[in-house]
Amino acid sequence: MVVDSRNGLGVMEVAEALGVHRSIAYRLLQTLADSGLLTRSRDGVYHPGAKLAVLSKAYFPTLIKVATPVMNKLADEMRATVLLFVEENEEAVAIAMAEPRTTQTHISFKLGMRTLLDRGANGHSLMAAKQPRADEKPQVIKARNKGYAISKDEVNPGAFCISAWIKSDFLTGATISLITYSIETEELAGAKVREAADSISETLNH
Repeated sequence: MVVDSRNGLGVMEVAEALGVHRSIAYRLLQTLADSGLLTRSRDGVYHPGAKLAVLSKAYFPTLIKVATPVMNKLADEMRATVLLFVEENEEAVAIAMAEPRTTQTHISFKLGMRTLLDRGANGHSLMAAKQPRADEKPQVIKARNKGYAISKDEVNPGAFCISAWIKSDFLTGATISLITYSIETEELAGAKVREAADSISETLNH
């Protein structure tokens, strides 16, 4: 809840959300703060701690190892480039890429490319994985309902991006995205990307 909140959470907010006494919420929050997973500001509000970032980065090699064969299969089947993104500082950052071996023509990217969370299928997908917010964009609501996000011209001019979030308790946010100039149907690509993301999620969580 603290990670998903925009401005952090206080003890009473956590107590009300969990349905527990204030003292219990305080002990939970303080235990996480003592471990470095949360940090407490002077006004008593808890925010994500630095150790969360350390744990996430340590988890990336496992994420990439699990995701790579799934991404390769999807890239070959859809004849399109597939990227693995993780959330970092209000941006989606590409940390792995699978290029199709079934076609000579495809879009190529440099790892480390970044897209903002407030635009494009990558960002909308990552936001859809979070708790709903009153000010979220219609594209985020649509993505949450469909299980994937789709955009055009926001990653590369003329290119479609179809993105589905990976469900894992170990990451603040991760998504796989298929990017192509030629999309047969939104439903086909979306279902395939969602299926691939679910496959990665299942392996990670087990």
